[in-house]
Amino acid sequence: MRIWRNILLGGVALIVLLVVAGAWALNSARATGFILQSLLARTVPAVEVRGVSLGGLVYSYPASWELKDVRLNLRLNQKPAIITAPRLKAGEVLRLLKDGQRVSIELGNAEISWDKLKAVGVSGRTVLARAAGSVAYSGELSAAQVTWDQLTVDQVRVALSGDTRELECKDLTAAAYGGALTGKARLMFTAVPGYALEVDYRNLETWRLDRALGGAFGELGGKLSGRFKAAGQGERITVLEVSSGMPAGGQVSAALLSSIASYLPSSAQKKRLEFLISSGGKLAVEVFSFTIRNDAPDHLSGEIGLKSREMNLELNVSHEITVDARIDALLKAWQALASGRSGR
Repeated sequence: MRIWRNILLGGVALIVLLVVAGAWALNSARATGFILQSLLARTVPAVEVRGVSLGGLVYSYPASWELKDVRLNLRLNQKPAIITAPRLKAGEVLRLLKDGQRVSIELGNAEISWDKLKAVGVSGRTVLARAAGSVAYSGELSAAQVTWDQLTVDQVRVALSGDTRELECKDLTAAAYGGALTGKARLMFTAVPGYALEVDYRNLETWRLDRALGGAFGELGGKLSGRFKAAGQGERITVLEVSSGMPAGGQVSAALLSSIASYLPSSAQKKRLEFLISSGGKLAVEVFSFTIRNDAPDHLSGEIGLKSREMNLELNVSHEITVDARIDALLKAWQALASGRSGR
């Protein structure tokens, strides 16, 4: 009997020791960081986990955490990604080790950076679901500001869904350059990453666009509305379509009409136009619209429409641009120029 009693007491002591050790591990930021790093490596193999650090945590049975001062060092498509958040709530994350299980994650005031993307003030809720050995996700996120290269938008809201192969963004809304954006996007995490983007924009102020992006926006005055559509893979653009217009009250640089000024009959309007051209002024228009599309890798075409009561002029012109290299190279050079302008 004494032997069995000692064995029983020893078993109870072992259980107590394991419980204490488990409680210490689950409430230890370093230990939990190691657990999360291992869990991410097993559940999301497409993302390389370089490191996980936590400033503190509160554990709740059976397997949920409230993490503080979180920092994830990741690598996606051969490029580093960093996620930092002062607060992150995760449900029963150990469920993700089994198919058919779901876990919710709440993020508050996080920062995300990857490649040319940077997002600040990111908050929202996402549900992770494991099936067939892979993890899919869906949810809604908001961000105070998102920057991609020279493009910056504020007050972003979007519905997300996807898995380790692609990310789909729907019901996208944002404030940008004095106006608003709505649209959708899709990112493909293939060997060479791909993308497809479609955005409707309203009342973007051209002076803000010129300051941020440069290009032809400095030749315009007023507000632009229209649609932008692009798709590609890596640095190659396969689809590029822009259709835009300005409502009454807009302005166009008179220099854009210098090539047709000599064909206009002598009149007060012609003298006025010549003065605006020589002085670098802008011409008030009631209608201004333009379209651009890539018909081939080295070719752009479109139409420009203009109507000005001041000049008693109505103009509709088709245009074509052919470059020695791909359109990708032309846009890359334009981006470099815009980056140089913004750095001054």
